[in-house]
Amino acid sequence: MEDKKISPIRIVLFIIFVGLAFYFFVSGVYRLTNQKPGVYALEAATDKEAATYAHGIDVSYYFDGSSNFIKQKKREAEAVYSGALLRMYKLTDSTVEYEGFANIATINKSVGTDVKVNDELYEILEDAYKKTSLGESYSIFAGAYYEHWNSILSLDDPTAFDPLFNPDEASRLEALRMQVTDKTNFKLTFKGDNTVRLDVSDSYLKYLEESEESATVLDLNLLRQAYMIKYVAKALTDKGFTKGRITTEEGIYIDLGDYGTGGYAPAEVTGGQLRLADPIPVDKGECMTGISVLPAGEATDCYYTATKDSQTYYRFPFPTLKKGGFPNYVGSSYVKSHKNDSIVNAMYVNILLNSATDDSEVKRIIDGAENFECYVFEIE
Repeated sequence: MEDKKISPIRIVLFIIFVGLAFYFFVSGVYRLTNQKPGVYALEAATDKEAATYAHGIDVSYYFDGSSNFIKQKKREAEAVYSGALLRMYKLTDSTVEYEGFANIATINKSVGTDVKVNDELYEILEDAYKKTSLGESYSIFAGAYYEHWNSILSLDDPTAFDPLFNPDEASRLEALRMQVTDKTNFKLTFKGDNTVRLDVSDSYLKYLEESEESATVLDLNLLRQAYMIKYVAKALTDKGFTKGRITTEEGIYIDLGDYGTGGYAPAEVTGGQLRLADPIPVDKGECMTGISVLPAGEATDCYYTATKDSQTYYRFPFPTLKKGGFPNYVGSSYVKSHKNDSIVNAMYVNILLNSATDDSEVKRIIDGAENFECYVFEIE
């Protein structure tokens, strides 16, 4: 049999091919490992106990310097971000306890007993209790009310239990709302030395048992993420990380101090759809919050519309507490502060706006929010 000879040209082409493959491999690795100055997304570490603690939260940060310096600083920033966010998530959880510290769930399960918490949670509870005491559209004691309503929203077809069409459910929701807004049912005492005590009336506990409602009393609800982000931002800036911004699917935007002018894209509710309006500039060190009756991001669970007598009604996770139900007046509202540590107060003003039922009430709320810029879009 005659030996097959390999053509010299084929050998040369093979060598060239191998060389090019090696070059592109090395170049690819270099590009992946060589970090250039620019904006990077901070990645949150995974946690088995709280797998979704960073869901819907994004941090963009500008790094400069050498490649090694950028990689080092990014690791440091991610460690601070992950640690602070996970800590605040667990502290403010109203239903699940975690080993190592007392959280809101601990207080809920320790009614009538002193509970010692850490500095951050003590401060958060004091602030939320003060806002509750104002008697507006926010209450830290509304956990059972919101849990019941969201159990309806989570159904494949919530229409059958919608209070619009179900008189029994309407009565049940209104009775529960009256219970959670009755100040005589609850007392949250701050004893100093980071010690708190939750007392609940026997009549309310009996009501929960007889109606088979959730026993969750304390719950930060719409303010929870604002409190979390406030402390995460502080943790980052305390370590010198100021060239970034935090945004969330729940409508929060906060500039850490030196990120630069950005834009918040508000949306109007028109004909049952969201329509983007002109961007609102957010400068260094500022923050902004937004609430809409329709979801602006990918998270569409617990949002839907119901129609009765040719009228469209918008359903979302947080019905108003002051008057009950859904005003169906403000479609979306946005509140901006020039100080990023005012993020919680900005969200509180937003809650009030979202609960307004007419122009006069919107004007009253805006007039009382002197240090904030308010943008309100009525449902069209």
